[in-house]
Amino acid sequence: MDIFSFIGLPEDHRTKPVMLVKHRDEVPDSKIKFPVYGQVKRDGIFSAVVVRADGVVGVFGRTGKKLANVEALEQRFASFPAGIYLGELQSMAVDIYLEALSGVVNPNRTEPLDYIGQQIKDNLYIDFFDMLTIKAFTDGYTDVTFLKRHAALERRLGKLVSNTLDNILPITPCHNEVEVEAFAKMHIDAGREGAVFKLDCDYEAGHKGYRQTKIVRTVSYDLTCIGWEEGKGKYKGKVANLIFKWKGGKTVKAMLGRGWTHEDAERMYHDIKHGGELNVIGKIFAVKALQESSKGVLRLPKAGELRHDKEIPDVY
Repeated sequence: MDIFSFIGLPEDHRTKPVMLVKHRDEVPDSKIKFPVYGQVKRDGIFSAVVVRADGVVGVFGRTGKKLANVEALEQRFASFPAGIYLGELQSMAVDIYLEALSGVVNPNRTEPLDYIGQQIKDNLYIDFFDMLTIKAFTDGYTDVTFLKRHAALERRLGKLVSNTLDNILPITPCHNEVEVEAFAKMHIDAGREGAVFKLDCDYEAGHKGYRQTKIVRTVSYDLTCIGWEEGKGKYKGKVANLIFKWKGGKTVKAMLGRGWTHEDAERMYHDIKHGGELNVIGKIFAVKALQESSKGVLRLPKAGELRHDKEIPDVY
């Protein structure tokens, strides 16, 4: 099920369902304006909670595909007024990495959950940061500005989420770049992913630019896997590194990062050779690194979560 069909539209109604977020240092100085309104950036899975006029609820990822294993959330949100509520899906399960969470809610998941996966599923919650009416989402545009949308979010959901795991993310006004950087640093230093900064302006689906920007604790690019390398010695029969398409026709070699186990590496090797869910060639991964050098080299890159919620990589 896709988000457009869920609300009675053709599946190909629009190529990009929601607004995107651009790294702040990629925005030209001429587009940087103040004030902006900061929100903590959670390290979760983007989720659009759709509540139809008939009370039926669906939870969808960034590409518009319905997330798996979110039935408890859909029941919990059945009391929400009709609308589209945007947030970051997370789990209260202890010591859970994003890769594991992503695997549990992967729209293409076919395998039953193991014990850890079940714990993740049983402790899901959403931090909401914005909302749209169904008409605004259908149109892909609204001139209702962010502050008014956020006020409507609090007015509609404030009491309904007050006794649940779910939250509405507060906003903090920032009037200059010093305040922006201090706000982001505060959250990064606290172990969070970073911060998002939004202008009090309209909403345009698919737009990735000055309207909302992010500062995160590491550089991260969603890249297409184009190759792989087998391990040696005791790692023979396992995938050791993935190779990704990079800028200027170059490639990035990244070892499997946190969240990927030896069993995953072995299964990945099998599925590449013989076909299966973890045949990663052509798939998009979050490749995370400590920094990008002035020559465009990623320092200590590692392959993170499989981005089942994205269809277009950051580097073509």
